[in-house]
Amino acid sequence: MLRPLPSTRALEGQLPRLPWAACGLALWVTSCGEAPPEARLVDATQASGLRFVPEVGATGRFDLPEIMSGGAALFDANGDGALDLLLVNAGEDPRSATPSRSASPNALFFGDGRGGLRAAPPLPAARGYGMGVAVADFNGDGFEDCYLTARGPDSLLLGRGDGTFEDATEAWGVPQDEGWSCSAAAFDHDGDGDLDLFVVRYLTYDPDLICHDGAGRPSYCPPQSSPPEPDLLLRNDGDRFTDISVEAGLRTAPPGPGLGVVIEDLDGDGDEDLFIANDGHANHLWIRSADGRYEERAVLAGVAFNQHGHAEAGMGVVAGDLDGDGRDDLFLTHLQEETHTLYRRSGRSWRDGTAQAGLVETTMAHTGFGVGLLDLEPDGAPDLVIANGKVRLGEPQGSLLPAPWNALAEPDSLLSNRGDGRFVALSEAPLREARVSRGIATGDLDGDLVPDLVRTHVLSPAQVLLVRPSAPLSERLVADVREATGAVALGARVWDEAQPAAVRTVRANSGYLCASDPRVLFAQRSTEVTLRVRWADGTEERFGPLAPGQAHRLQRGQGEAQ
Repeated sequence: MLRPLPSTRALEGQLPRLPWAACGLALWVTSCGEAPPEARLVDATQASGLRFVPEVGATGRFDLPEIMSGGAALFDANGDGALDLLLVNAGEDPRSATPSRSASPNALFFGDGRGGLRAAPPLPAARGYGMGVAVADFNGDGFEDCYLTARGPDSLLLGRGDGTFEDATEAWGVPQDEGWSCSAAAFDHDGDGDLDLFVVRYLTYDPDLICHDGAGRPSYCPPQSSPPEPDLLLRNDGDRFTDISVEAGLRTAPPGPGLGVVIEDLDGDGDEDLFIANDGHANHLWIRSADGRYEERAVLAGVAFNQHGHAEAGMGVVAGDLDGDGRDDLFLTHLQEETHTLYRRSGRSWRDGTAQAGLVETTMAHTGFGVGLLDLEPDGAPDLVIANGKVRLGEPQGSLLPAPWNALAEPDSLLSNRGDGRFVALSEAPLREARVSRGIATGDLDGDLVPDLVRTHVLSPAQVLLVRPSAPLSERLVADVREATGAVALGARVWDEAQPAAVRTVRANSGYLCASDPRVLFAQRSTEVTLRVRWADGTEERFGPLAPGQAHRLQRGQGEAQ
């Protein structure tokens, strides 16, 4: 059962309920006049069969890369319709850009669609100290591929559709320098029908740099201690990537140490823009112009700094309609003693709505990295699950990890959206154990049409958390939106004709270093649903009527053209 924390109970009676129509703008279409159904998180790690402990190579030297890894991806790797799980392993030596032969590989687990996971055949060896993963069909064969980011050389694995992969890193010209790549996301930058890739880069890592905290103790270096690296835009030429960062205008502003990315139509002109969460520097907002170049407008749009004009330690970022007005907002996780920040959309600009959302006191106590956006109850508004874990030594909070990791561990956070964009911190048992958490990937692992969670940690085993809602299966519907080739239609927009303002974008990248199930979920009380899809090129199709209680594949060319 979701229980409000003691410090927030007094707010319950003060928060207004929205009418049914307003609540219909959220991910789940429900009646807000009723009490939200109960949901609970169940730690199903042992029962699922998942066994994965990351290797970070920590030796007590406070090497910054060792506390930054944690990528995970939920996608169908073997074509059986169930979600599989890829977990990124860091490596043996955080100071080296090239892993040793004895380093453990990244791990793939096949899902059975009922919550079970089993080890898959080994993946090709990583080429760098692993960070994150982006999932997309880059070669257009209908099978999902994986781009693995790293401190050092990145890797590209092309899926064969049976759960095995071909290492195409060299053939596709993947960058093999000693840079530090973090989050990445695929989208069709040039409108030619294949998927390009944006890679967020962090900073130029110097393994010989030694830093100390205010008490003179050895500590992990802050991002301001090293020069940031510029991000990359890789154009897909069909069988090879070409770095077009300069010609696309992405070198016209100083680089920032980037960690998270959102690709979305952020100015409402029909094409996709880029938002990058930078660590300790002003965030970047790259708005795409008609000629295919990007212009940096974060300051003008109100998303470079917080409401006090300060740059914050941007880690993870998600986009979603958090206040029920039909427009996507931005939510960023930050360091302890900073707040996480909610930028509320207003036309083509944003305003810092953190305080109005009740997120100041509830988020200042923790350092957040990964963030998952999903409706847990469902009550008509998407909630936030945040992976917490410090980067500065603090007081141990009961963690079983050895020192100094126990001084970095924290419980994770669950912030319940009350329907109008205000949030209340909730207590849920699987999130209370203090760990050094990093990534969150979301997707329906057990076939009940409700997204579940996979959490990654530094030094601790990855976890599977299943969501147990009380709403019956007959009131839920999943839309699996695909291109004519069978590939996931990234960038497509989907909405219910009965709720035209509740538009959802098909995305795969998620929060920090992760890729999530891109299927679109709705909850419905009607017996039939009609969905519309606007494809990335602006054309539209209508699908329906569709029966709730099922997952429906909406494939381009098979609907009614509009």
